[in-house]
Amino acid sequence: MYLPIDEDHPLKAMSPYGQNKIDIEKLIIDNPFFNTRCATKILRYFNPVGAYNNGLIGEIPRGIPNNLMPYLLGVVNGTYPYLQVFGDDYKTNDGTPIRDYIHVMDLVEAHLMALQDNKLGIDIYNVGNGKGVSVMEMIKAFEKVNKIEVPYKIMPRREGDVESCYANNKKIGEVLNWKANHNISDICKDAYLFSQQLNK
Repeated sequence: MYLPIDEDHPLKAMSPYGQNKIDIEKLIIDNPFFNTRCATKILRYFNPVGAYNNGLIGEIPRGIPNNLMPYLLGVVNGTYPYLQVFGDDYKTNDGTPIRDYIHVMDLVEAHLMALQDNKLGIDIYNVGNGKGVSVMEMIKAFEKVNKIEVPYKIMPRREGDVESCYANNKKIGEVLNWKANHNISDICKDAYLFSQQLNK
């Protein structure tokens, strides 16, 4: 594995969810219809988070979430007693895993730009911020922008978690003129606003 991850990076599923995405891509790529008669765009999301900036639309997970932001919101809203941080001994700046978080509104914009490109054939694009954020950096950003403490406990590493994963998003910028306009503070602010609207 190399970083940042570009569109030519070898695909390796770490879960049934990931395998399903690979299988769907393969079905599209192996069908000549999509390559010769359609303007086909495959968008590879990294970690979509955040919410519509007025708090109207956001994520409502079913059951106990496995992703960082929904669980973090559950902690600050009293559903869970503390955030579980899985591992603090990775070779990262603070020992916690690094991921690429993309604001959902930037993701919406990527879809709109992809739909406007009528060039026939299959194009694959990474849609991520292009920057890695550690779990602890996310916690600190959330606390700072929302002025609220996030209780957490360090837990053992989870099997299958990779140390770092973030996108090379150069291609979508060059071809579709897309860029991420929201930073990690925007993500934390908008996600928290939506969660507060739910609790009113």
